Amino acid sequence: MLISFKIQNFKSFYSENVFSMITNSKFKNHEDHVFSFRHINILKFAAIYGPNAGGKTSFITALSVFRSIVLNGMNPLMNDYAFRGKEDESTLFDIIFSKNDKVYRYGLIVNLSHSTIEHEWLVEVLTSKNKEKEIYNDRIMQTKDMRSSIYFEDYQSLTLKNMPFLTFVNREKQLSSAPLKPFELAFEFFYQDLLIISSSSSINMLHLSDEKSVEEISVLLKKMQTGIEEIKLLPISIEDLAKTLPTNLFNEVLTRLNLTLKDDAVEAVSLLNELFVVKKMKNKPLSFYRLVSFHKGSSVNQFDLFEESDGTKRVFFLSSILLNTNPDAVYVVDEITRSMHPLLAYQFIETAIKRLSGNQSQLIFTTHLPNLMNKYLRVDEIWFIQNEHKQKGSSIYPLTSFVSRSDKNLAEEYIFGRFGAIPRFIKGIDD
Repeated sequence: MLISFKIQNFKSFYSENVFSMITNSKFKNHEDHVFSFRHINILKFAAIYGPNAGGKTSFITALSVFRSIVLNGMNPLMNDYAFRGKEDESTLFDIIFSKNDKVYRYGLIVNLSHSTIEHEWLVEVLTSKNKEKEIYNDRIMQTKDMRSSIYFEDYQSLTLKNMPFLTFVNREKQLSSAPLKPFELAFEFFYQDLLIISSSSSINMLHLSDEKSVEEISVLLKKMQTGIEEIKLLPISIEDLAKTLPTNLFNEVLTRLNLTLKDDAVEAVSLLNELFVVKKMKNKPLSFYRLVSFHKGSSVNQFDLFEESDGTKRVFFLSSILLNTNPDAVYVVDEITRSMHPLLAYQFIETAIKRLSGNQSQLIFTTHLPNLMNKYLRVDEIWFIQNEHKQKGSSIYPLTSFVSRSDKNLAEEYIFGRFGAIPRFIKGIDD
């Protein structure tokens, strides 16, 4: 579970900002939204509000870039992600999370402009004692474990400091010794549990790996009145796929998938306005499928998914949340209800909350739907982001800064500007 996330000097955020999923003891409603763990109560849901260009997407991107650095190291595409005018200054990422009944804090200080790691740490948080037990600190690396020392010496010999030690030690290293287990768990949190969906992307489509899950998605799409009766995965040979794509594009996609797709993983790939599902099973070649939908009563029965409306495609790509099989999943979604009709959006959120309430998985999302505040969320699950300071940039803050009771019409008060984080229109804009 994600407990807190801290950032500094990233895109629209310059000053240090902290987002927390720890409950506020003043609020007792929606008790099924709370998971108690190691003397702390952690929220399962959070909604982030704010105007366009306020910083909501910057916040989601910060988590995404942090995850990318951990999984693959830094790259030049991140060079312009620092706050404008502060490119030479360091950027901070710091996250507290739980994994396998323990709480860890992992952080990086990086220089995005130069693609370098400046500082890295991993600690275990002893919640009962309110203390931290240091596991790794690149500035004072001291360990009695021989294997850890050898790995650290190997890491120190690298010429380019663009890869965290956490990444290095998880690449083809044997992490069986107890002192190295936290590195494995931390990497698993970023790779398996932290699942980030931008406003226009999908995530790992592992739920499409079996026929039962495909049938469940069909039922969901039908219940939500998308017009779809059924979806199917139609096998396509790699030879036939090669015939439908330009040679350069086919070779590029094939190379990328072979390099990046892990064993027993499934990914959706958009190619020339068609959606393909790629499966990679252990010791087997890649297998490809065309994703098609079927409509009842239509003169043309079969459609490629990309012929569907944007709202329908959005529901499809988010269906992995509703079919969640990972009890530790942390879904972070930008503009979760983008392109959906408001009634469909409320139905989707309500369904997601019900389905995720049975385990310790979490859903964190940005939205523009104020009515969610009154019915679906606790006060301490609501956050705002606004950007009204040229020097400090965006700021993220909780609704609990303004409200001490949950019996108010929060949506109305937000629309009227009591909490900030709304558009500020210029008078006479239509003159």
